[in-house]
Amino acid sequence: MKEYITADMSRNKAADIKSIKKFVDSLDKKQINYMCKFLSLWQQNGVADFIDMYDKWEIEKIPISKLKMRHINKKTDALLKKDKFELYKIAKDGKVVKNPEFRTQGKIKDEKIIVARIGNEYKIIDGDHRSVEVIKLGNKKIEAIKPIEGKRHKIKNFLRRIFYKIV
Repeated sequence: MKEYITADMSRNKAADIKSIKKFVDSLDKKQINYMCKFLSLWQQNGVADFIDMYDKWEIEKIPISKLKMRHINKKTDALLKKDKFELYKIAKDGKVVKNPEFRTQGKIKDEKIIVARIGNEYKIIDGDHRSVEVIKLGNKKIEAIKPIEGKRHKIKNFLRRIFYKIV
C-alpha cells in the first residue's frame, strides 16, 4: 500500500520524492489503509480493493511484452483498443505515445506499477500512464509489484469489473 500511495502522490511533479516517502513512512497502518482507500476512491480505479485481496507481495521486472493496460477513458480506449491494450504494441504506436493523455509531465519519481498475473500475462492495475512514460524512455521491462499470496477467489470478479471488455 505504501508504494501505491507514494506513486500516486508523486504525480505532483513539484513535490520532492524524498519528502513524499518520508511522509508515507510516517503513517501508521490505519492511516496507510485510509490513504490508500481515499486515493483509490478519488481516482475511481479500484486499486485499494485489489490490494485488500492479497497478503504478500514481491517486486519483479516484467517485460513489456507481457503487460496489458486497462481502460483509461472512452477517447483514449479507442486508441488502445487497436493495439489490444498490449503495452509492447502501444510502445510502437506513435499515435498513442504522442497522445495528450500520455504527455510527459516531468521526470518519473517512482516507476513501479501494480499488476495482476493472469495466465502468461500481467494486467496493469495501477500505473498505466507511468508505463507509457517508461516505454517512451526505451525500457523493455518495468518494475512491478505483484501479489504472491491472498484471497484469489475474488480476483476474477474484480478484474471483470475494472477491465470490462478486455479480460
